[in-house]
Amino acid sequence: GGGRGRGRGRSAGAAGLGGGRGAGQQGAGLPDWLTTELMSPNYDMSNDHTPFELNHFALIVLVMRDHAVDAAVQKRMCTALFNMTEMHDNTRDLAGVAGAISAVTAAMIAHRRDAGLQYAACQALEHITSVNVQNQTRAGSAGALDAAVAAMIEFPEDNLMQRKACRLLTSMIHGNVQNQTFAGDAGAVEAVVAAMISHPLSVMMQREACDVLKWITDRNEPNQTRAGNAGAFEATVAAMTAHLRDEALQSKACLALVRITVRNLSNRTRAVTAGAIEAVVATMIAHPRVLMSDEELFTKSCLALSTFTR
Repeated sequence: GGGRGRGRGRSAGAAGLGGGRGAGQQGAGLPDWLTTELMSPNYDMSNDHTPFELNHFALIVLVMRDHAVDAAVQKRMCTALFNMTEMHDNTRDLAGVAGAISAVTAAMIAHRRDAGLQYAACQALEHITSVNVQNQTRAGSAGALDAAVAAMIEFPEDNLMQRKACRLLTSMIHGNVQNQTFAGDAGAVEAVVAAMISHPLSVMMQREACDVLKWITDRNEPNQTRAGNAGAFEATVAAMTAHLRDEALQSKACLALVRITVRNLSNRTRAVTAGAIEAVVATMIAHPRVLMSDEELFTKSCLALSTFTR
């Protein structure tokens, strides 16, 4: 539809990218639809009502492959993928079929020291794999879980990087047993706990980390063990104590504690030793009105206590 079909093909991916100014402009070698705005983090997708098609994603992948050594190009293409998969559900499927997941993962591996590229790549992959089993599987096979962990290790003091990588990990492992295993083997549990310890005052960081721990240890004994050994109980209790008034964190932390502990006697002992019972009770005391109106927080708090004392 519109002008998106113009200028497709290999020549469109081979020119006009170095400085970024010519993208999407006449004579730049790129089609009209691949605009500078589309490759910008500030792009407003709500103004665009024409769905993207498979060939649009195929061109993005082609550009990434043709300019694999250019981190700036990779970053702009990742941002374009993020924007293109935001408004229309089927675009995630199209991105996966076109090979976008492998292309973005390759960019993360090739430019692991480029923070801006890693930010954009994490965001793109989070969108593409969100609630999409096939793309989760593609991400696992492409090595995206390893790439996300590598980004966390490469930038341990970068709060934004840690949060984006955690969000990506959650998107890839949510309800996916195979990716849970891949993530555990890649060192995700240890990386997430390290992030919690390094960024204790960031409530957003702690929320994202608890989400990862909740999903990576769900019915997964090896990852439960990894979490216990890595200090996940101590880190989670510390987060609950430091951010006692944050209802969202308390809810996420309670469920993370349950998932790490359930049917695991060794971890149950670790949880109690780390002060998990006291932390959950403190949550219930600090949020009495919330507990009465928020069934989710009440249920998770009670479930946590029953798990620790069973």
